[in-house]
Amino acid sequence: MTLEEAKKEINRLADCLWSDFDKNPNKMTYGEAIAYEEVCHILDEIDTEPVGNPDKLTLNELAKELRKLFEFKYLTCDGCGDQRDYCIWLDKPEYTRDGWIVYTISSVVNSLLLFESYKLAIQLDLSEYKDADGNIDYSKCIVEVKE
Repeated sequence: MTLEEAKKEINRLADCLWSDFDKNPNKMTYGEAIAYEEVCHILDEIDTEPVGNPDKLTLNELAKELRKLFEFKYLTCDGCGDQRDYCIWLDKPEYTRDGWIVYTISSVVNSLLLFESYKLAIQLDLSEYKDADGNIDYSKCIVEVKE
């Protein structure tokens, strides 16, 4: 039963009680009818908005979506201000002060795809990577994709 169906059923019960009360007024029927109406008012106050922001993805969600298209192990994000670079990797990269890098001769081969944030059709929510000052700690912006 959905929330809307429950509200309709409770309203129907309240209407039945009011009808009974009109035929045979008594305190018990009156109290029950009032109680059912109060339940409906409470249910009207329930927040049924989806949790989170549907216009934004997390780094984990982006990794899962990209994994449907590419075989890779890691997704990283690096940036400055609103400009961010996202990269998918075959091997686990390490973070240096200059950004993400794989310390191998084949680092270019290990990096499958690099794209910038302005090329995304949806904004990414990186709030889980913010430090105490509210700045994004890019050294933590790495997602390992499970197979």
